[in-house]
Amino acid sequence: MGNGLRDAPCRLFQQELRAPPRTVAVGLQPSRPVVARVVDEDRAFRHAVGNALGEAVCMRISGSPPRDGLYGGKPEPWDTACSAGSGEEGAMISLESDGRGLQVPWLGGDVLERLLTPERARAAVERALMAERAGEAAAPLRQLVDMPAGTLFVMPAALDGSLAVKLLNDRPHASAGATLPGVVVLFDEASGQPCALMDGPVLTALRTAAIAGWATARLARARRRVALVGAGFQAWYQAAALVDLGGVEAVAIWNRHGEAAEQLAARLRRRHPDLAIRVAASVPDAVGDADVITVATRSPEPLLTRGMVPPHAHVNAMGAYRPTERECAADLMVAAAVYADTPTGVRHEAGDVAIPIAQGQLAAEAVHALADAPPVPPAGLTVMKSVGAAVFDVAAARMAWVAWQGSAEATAGIPSA
Repeated sequence: MGNGLRDAPCRLFQQELRAPPRTVAVGLQPSRPVVARVVDEDRAFRHAVGNALGEAVCMRISGSPPRDGLYGGKPEPWDTACSAGSGEEGAMISLESDGRGLQVPWLGGDVLERLLTPERARAAVERALMAERAGEAAAPLRQLVDMPAGTLFVMPAALDGSLAVKLLNDRPHASAGATLPGVVVLFDEASGQPCALMDGPVLTALRTAAIAGWATARLARARRRVALVGAGFQAWYQAAALVDLGGVEAVAIWNRHGEAAEQLAARLRRRHPDLAIRVAASVPDAVGDADVITVATRSPEPLLTRGMVPPHAHVNAMGAYRPTERECAADLMVAAAVYADTPTGVRHEAGDVAIPIAQGQLAAEAVHALADAPPVPPAGLTVMKSVGAAVFDVAAARMAWVAWQGSAEATAGIPSA
């Protein structure tokens, strides 16, 4: 990490501080988690820096409930030991080793929601899409480290003079909080120094929703009626991204557990009282008259079939990201014009595409790059499959960093290096 940190031993020691507000000091010594506490009047930030694998950087706010940010706050309870982070703008983490130190800002969930407006997030996604197509970004396929409790995702990328790595822990059976806790580290390519640490789940949710928003703007012929299949962590952000495009009048929500759908519907009604929002009894009930369908679940088996989906609809398939899992049945994929956020990643990692290709039902060349989506929405059924890629993380992190710095460049898109 620079400044001697990469040569530091792995053991982490526990330390309590009486420090200036919004400062955290973290020392690296041999192999226990570190917790550094910051005293900031009535609010204490607790940061934990993960083990040598870089499992996560987590922040817990105690003493007050989460603020209702740009996207209305996060639905997860805040009594979990390690939840999606949130924090004050400008919170600093001080990394020290052998007397040498480095301070980087922590951009928590609420901060990212303010910085990455839907418009900025779509601009970051567009830059990532065009750079990936032109070969101007370096973003290998994600690396997976399987562990007893879940899977560690390691996702590095480089774009426009910035480097980023995202570390996420896939915890499918987590009882509360985000099921993908983690952190994004943004580096400056020229100096090699880290610029910022960012909340991994929220940055992921914002850029994933922006991918769906960008695709919907290009591929959907109408968007009056929206269906959300799945009411998990991603769903609130997905709804916000689609509503921001304009023209949405009604939203139908289906979730396997109805309570989550009811909670999401209640939040959306509070934020958008002018929309007709309902909880659907089934997937066909939710999608039967939809113009735009966003499915974001962990279902290993298809939830959408051709017979459920209107012939004019656009589908954003955002959830399944393993080659053995899929949310869209083969008959739906074969009937649609299929676009992929990153074609190579989708063909390797998404069962929605990989399974029908392997079974000879879908030609690989029938999967088009989302960057090549026509400026005018095509006729008929369209599906955009996303598995996410680190190129979107680095683009979104860079956008958030520029915006946090207060640069005028933030209003004009991602600056060149």
